[in-house]
Amino acid sequence: MKKGWKLGFVLLLIGGLLLGCSANNDETEDAKDIHPIEVTIELPEKGDVNEEIELKAIVTQNKEKVADADEVMFEVWEDGKKDESTMVEGTNNEDGTYTAPYTFDRDGVFVVQAHVTARGMHNMPKQTITIGNPTNEMAHHDQMEEGLSVHWMEPEMNPVGKPIELIVHVNKDGQPVENATVKFTIINEANKEIAKVDGEMSAIGEYKGTVTLEQEGHYKVLTMVHSGEDMVEKEEILHVGHSH
Repeated sequence: MKKGWKLGFVLLLIGGLLLGCSANNDETEDAKDIHPIEVTIELPEKGDVNEEIELKAIVTQNKEKVADADEVMFEVWEDGKKDESTMVEGTNNEDGTYTAPYTFDRDGVFVVQAHVTARGMHNMPKQTITIGNPTNEMAHHDQMEEGLSVHWMEPEMNPVGKPIELIVHVNKDGQPVENATVKFTIINEANKEIAKVDGEMSAIGEYKGTVTLEQEGHYKVLTMVHSGEDMVEKEEILHVGHSH
């Protein structure tokens, strides 16, 4: 009887181990089966000055429409003037499309970039549109950024004495970068370093950190990003005590 009991126990233990291995293998396979989100921007090639244009992003994953994106923002700027860009929030049409109306007030070549966060991933494709009759000097299309690049997302609210979220999007050759090392350094108007903040990956290609600043004013934010052997730095100005 004792031998039979021991044999049964051993068989039960082996069965449990095999079942556990099978579950782990299933989890590994599931992880391998995660597909990246794909984003397509739909825009007309041309438009007229003061005409309302629909900005549209189509979000898919493994050819299936994604109707539950966490955030879709459109960034618009005149070619060559990215520092003067504006942000517009996309409306979720619950069919995998996200849209926003936009009116261009002058002739020129403009770049529309979608910033999409969905299912723990981030994607930010670009498209150009020609408005009116731009001069030849205007018509130099914005090229895809090569190598490692950092895009700063300006906070909407920068209150004194309350947490401010610092967000950057990190790309390499136009593709979102996973597991980069991101560090924010905050410098005050007296050129004194007052805080260092680590950026944590909140979605593939998106990194966030939080800082609380106790005085109103203009602060430099130095962002340093490492990915493999690549490194890039970016400097931005943070206006604390003002809303955007």
